[in-house]
Amino acid sequence: MTVEAGALPGPPGEGTFCRYTSATLEELEIRTAVGRGDYDNDRKLATGNEWNVADVRGIGDEAWTDKGPFLGSINVISHGAWVRVSASLGFGAKPMLALPDLAEQAIARLP
Repeated sequence: MTVEAGALPGPPGEGTFCRYTSATLEELEIRTAVGRGDYDNDRKLATGNEWNVADVRGIGDEAWTDKGPFLGSINVISHGAWVRVSASLGFGAKPMLALPDLAEQAIARLP
C-alpha cells in the first residue's frame, strides 16, 4: 500500500490530505481544511453530474454523501472545518459503509 500526504493543491493554508493507494490502485483519501473548503463546490459538481447526492444527519453540523462512477464520498462540516473522506468503488460496499465512521474519526483528530 502506498501512502501520501501533504497540502491540498491551491493557495497555502487551503487544507491537507492523506491518500492510501492499494496495489490495484484503489484509493482511500481523507481531506481536511479550515472553513468550508470545497464543501459547497463539490456538492454543486456532484449534483450537476447526478452522482446520487444525499444529505446525512447525525454527523457534524452538516453533511452529505455522493456516489459517482469511480468514487463514493462523505463531506462534513464540523467545528468550523471541512472533512471529506472518499473511497474507490472498486473496494466494494464495505468501505462505503465505513465512510461516516471514518469521517467522525477524522473530525475527532482536528486541531
